[in-house]
Amino acid sequence: MTALTDAARRTIAEHETLALSGRDRVVFFDALVNLPASSERLQRAFAEHNRRVVP
Repeated sequence: MTALTDAARRTIAEHETLALSGRDRVVFFDALVNLPASSERLQRAFAEHNRRVVP
C-alpha cells in the first residue's frame, strides 16, 4: 500500500509541476509584468459577465 501511495503522490506532483525553458520563463514573466491591452471582445465579455453574475 505504501508503494502505491508513493507512486500516486509522485504522479500527482509530476502533473502539478510546470517546467519551463529559460526562453519560456522570460516570455511568461514578461507577459505578467507587461499586460497587453484588452481587446474590445474581451471588454464585452467582462461586461456580459458582470451583467449576468450577481456579486
